[in-house]
Amino acid sequence: MRLTLLQRLLCHFSIFALLISGIIWLIVNFYLTYESPWYFLNSWSLKIHGAASYIFLVMFGMILATHISFNWRVKKNRRNSGIIATGLFFILIISGYLLYYLSSDEIRKITSYLHWISGLICSAFFIFHFTTKTKRPQKKC
Repeated sequence: MRLTLLQRLLCHFSIFALLISGIIWLIVNFYLTYESPWYFLNSWSLKIHGAASYIFLVMFGMILATHISFNWRVKKNRRNSGIIATGLFFILIISGYLLYYLSSDEIRKITSYLHWISGLICSAFFIFHFTTKTKRPQKKC
């Protein structure tokens, strides 16, 4: 079952916003110092990342209920890229939750690495999943 245009737009917007804000945070966090005039992007990228994550969670719930469950039941379009992306989405959701609520700095550091590495990998799988369409059978006249 294909997603509606609105579902696709919101899904792609939220994933794009998550990817861009996450990359900005990585660049600012690892390459800039507090004295840099661009360091304010650290907090803004996290705010945008958090807002986009709420949009994504709603969209992911809709995709689980329609796109994934329907195609899995009818044994249609079970692509490895979709299965891997879904697994990585779950890792991102859990690690994002832990980053928000953990207080231990050691565990938070490990969770942070897990979150951004799986986010970059997940983005690659999502792009691959989105760009490789399955061929639909031609209608016979």
